[in-house]
Amino acid sequence: MLTNTQLYYRLYSYREGPPHSRFVIIRHEILTPLSTTKGVAEILDLQLQKNSSAPSSVRLIQQGLIQAAKTLQVLTDNFAGLTEATEVRALSPSEQISAFRDRVLPQATTLRITAQSMQEHEAELKQVLPKADFWIERIPRAAEHIWVTIDCLTNPQLQLPPFLIDWLTIRDTVQTQAAQGDSQALEPLLQALQNPLSDIRCEAASLLGHLKDERSVSPLIQLLKDTEKEVQIYAAYTLKLIGGPKAEQALKQYYESGDM
Repeated sequence: MLTNTQLYYRLYSYREGPPHSRFVIIRHEILTPLSTTKGVAEILDLQLQKNSSAPSSVRLIQQGLIQAAKTLQVLTDNFAGLTEATEVRALSPSEQISAFRDRVLPQATTLRITAQSMQEHEAELKQVLPKADFWIERIPRAAEHIWVTIDCLTNPQLQLPPFLIDWLTIRDTVQTQAAQGDSQALEPLLQALQNPLSDIRCEAASLLGHLKDERSVSPLIQLLKDTEKEVQIYAAYTLKLIGGPKAEQALKQYYESGDM
């Protein structure tokens, strides 16, 4: 499951694209969570038709989910060019982004609030919704994914945490240097191994595999104890590439411990 920070990080580079490409990316990103949300709303609707005494809170949740999801789908399709929305094409690029945000984000916010209300009315939902525990956890995640995706690609004042911006500022340069075997990439990559975001630790561990510098062995060994399994895997793979007695001993202990 992606955290909000991971999603902002993954989508941030797409902010440089023109409006149409951003809308297409947004549509692609929210397609599955929207389908999931509409699917649950339809299941609820069928269950409510069978149960006329169902709590009013459940009916409000069903209506909120389906209305927001359908409206989001229509608006996103319009701006992504899947329908004949001539009023969108008449706008300037900056106006398109602003208009999209003004129309779509309130719907995403409504969906977010409605999804959160599922948790508040857990007992009532369990009377009606099959596999309620699963959906009460899944739908708020889907709504959050939709909201963050829209915000990331349309918010002109978006400010990411320094530990993301600092890496994004140098990432392209460091990637190029590492691919060319340039030792200038070593120090920033070693620093990135300590980044709070696991995605960046994975990137740094992987890029160090291009350099095969023995100075990275000890920091990579430390990552074999990382809290994220994916980071451990990248660190182990790069240690195998670098080789040498110290790396081999650490990998032997890692595999024998059963952590892998």
